[in-house]
Amino acid sequence: MADDLNDLGGYPLFDFDLNWAQLPKTTIAIPRRMFNFPGTSHVVEELVAATQFSFDAEAVLDSETDIDSFLDFITARDGRVGAFWIRHPFQHFTLDVAATNTDGVLYCDYNHSALSWQGNERIYIDLVGGDTLTFEVDSINYNGSTSRSELTLATNIDRDIAIADIVKIGRLLYVRFGHDSFKLEYLRTELATVDLKFVELIQEYP
Repeated sequence: MADDLNDLGGYPLFDFDLNWAQLPKTTIAIPRRMFNFPGTSHVVEELVAATQFSFDAEAVLDSETDIDSFLDFITARDGRVGAFWIRHPFQHFTLDVAATNTDGVLYCDYNHSALSWQGNERIYIDLVGGDTLTFEVDSINYNGSTSRSELTLATNIDRDIAIADIVKIGRLLYVRFGHDSFKLEYLRTELATVDLKFVELIQEYP
């Protein structure tokens, strides 16, 4: 059975709206170093295999309830001390073959994701009708004969999923805030925006 957004290991979900008029700026940290000895060519050396996501985004709080909930959320996290989950807003995978009930693999268009898989990834699937499923991904492999990325899931799919049923398949990231200072800019009494930075905890996934 798939997880849902209320079953994420006891860690909360950041569920406030992001401003799509200003697309989130994503940085991917790939720890490498380049060196060479005199008279020889340069060599690129991998320091660690981990590939870390971080991104900046503007959250839009469009009611007093939203504003109060956001303040409660950052207070409960003690700024950047506490961890939480967030749905990265970009589509990371595109389903290429319809999935059926009890399947444990998703067959997606190839996007080089197998090159940076670390074994701790989670994905979310937004479905037409409003349902959201989340899965831990055990492995991502490239199948050269089909030119697809094959995502092996930790739990089986609990329903049939047609390609047309999917709104988006994205990364569910385990993060902390990248700062302790939060500045709300009020556009009117019940509308505020706040610039945020999220940093993936690549070595702390539960």
